[in-house]
Amino acid sequence: MVPGTGSIRQDLSNNTGGSRRNRTCSHRQPHQALPQKGIPQMINLTLKPLRDGMPAGEAFTTEVLLRITPEAMVEDGRRANLNLALVIDRSGSMAGRPLHEAKRCAAMVIDRLTARDRLAIVAYDDQVEVMLPSSPVDDRERFKRAVSAILDGGTTNLHGGWHAGATAVARAMQLVPNGLSRVLLLSDGQANQGETNTAVIASHCAELAAADVSTSTYGLGESFNEDLMTQMARAGQGQSHYGRSAEDLIDPFQQEFDLLQALVARRLRLEVLPERGVKVDVLNLFTPDPETGALILPDLAAGGELWAVLRLKVEAGVSLGSAPARLLTARLRYVDRDDHRHATDPVALHLGPLSPAAYAALPAEALVRDRTGELEVAHLADLAREAARHGDWQRVETLTAEMLERAAGNEWVAESVRSLRELAQSRNREGFSKEALYKSTRMRSRMASLDESTTSYGFAEESAKPSFLRRKREEGRRFDADDDGPVRPSTP
Repeated sequence: MVPGTGSIRQDLSNNTGGSRRNRTCSHRQPHQALPQKGIPQMINLTLKPLRDGMPAGEAFTTEVLLRITPEAMVEDGRRANLNLALVIDRSGSMAGRPLHEAKRCAAMVIDRLTARDRLAIVAYDDQVEVMLPSSPVDDRERFKRAVSAILDGGTTNLHGGWHAGATAVARAMQLVPNGLSRVLLLSDGQANQGETNTAVIASHCAELAAADVSTSTYGLGESFNEDLMTQMARAGQGQSHYGRSAEDLIDPFQQEFDLLQALVARRLRLEVLPERGVKVDVLNLFTPDPETGALILPDLAAGGELWAVLRLKVEAGVSLGSAPARLLTARLRYVDRDDHRHATDPVALHLGPLSPAAYAALPAEALVRDRTGELEVAHLADLAREAARHGDWQRVETLTAEMLERAAGNEWVAESVRSLRELAQSRNREGFSKEALYKSTRMRSRMASLDESTTSYGFAEESAKPSFLRRKREEGRRFDADDDGPVRPSTP
């Protein structure tokens, strides 16, 4: 029987004197996480409304784009020390090229690590085997030999493999000061041995994320459980990737490692405090921290921008006065790569009252409109995925047509929808389901490049960006598969 996560939490308590979260970000005193004296604020937080005003004396609904950007001064090439576990599925379905390509991905990760980093190698089928305990990467060939020794076997004890990797990472945390601890889990199948319940496994990932051990997942092919893999990564505060073929997984591993090297802030928590008479919905569907209620955001890297769209429903009484009214206040708390706590200054949104006619005549901010449309497409993709799972391809066609309408003016989103329509036309239920889920997940949580354009999209433009900022036409294909010239206009 595979144990639960209690043993890992005990390891953390014994080895580190409590999790790093409890030592640096205690939820009992959240307002003490202030910027360190003498350290410049490294993150900028801004609010941009769809229209710069509100209709006087009327209830209204509007969107606000919240943008989180690092200051240029943090782009100095440093990175946190890494404390990783590579957990590789060796079940029978991985035999042949899939396992060969998984080993190739593992070798690529090993080549990017240094003696400052630690790595454990775990393989699993119905049995779990630690091929190499967590060790400094001071002899890459030793790690590659451990990977090469992995042979295909039986069924899939996915939770057991993850648990062994998480245990190895947790026990090594004190040996990697100010390090980033993460489990990288690869599977091409279903969890059919040991713990198999998706909610239970995801809850274990969340518990370990609260102790600063995150989880990223890599699904391969069309037979893996995408709900399990994406929920593990979301609860585990890591990344979720998939590849339609083994070769398509090279890009995601490269993307993950490039991201880890470029991180400038992690454990981001966003507080949004609306004023009386204002209700706020966050369209990205970020998960609230169970201890503080703040929203858990992805990690932030140099050159990137995190963003969220807030939908405000404002009661009529809020805009009765003649002066601008404060509608909400936002603040961000985070930890830098040296494990120092910071908080941005509070940022408030004020809008002035206008006559209803003057308000209606205000131009809409294009970026706010386009990011809102992207999240609306993500919602429709979820509905289309559900319809596809039930074999209702007529509804899928209706929803993808609506998605194209919502994507008007946003070339990457429109190309992504066209890709989904091609999968729908082939009636490929598993392929459509996976691409729709990973595309909607990407749209809700992706980091954008600081100079991103919504009106243009193409291979040359994207290839100039760091890998973790690139927009792909298909999430499950390698990036260079998009190299087919300029995209078409955004029309249905």
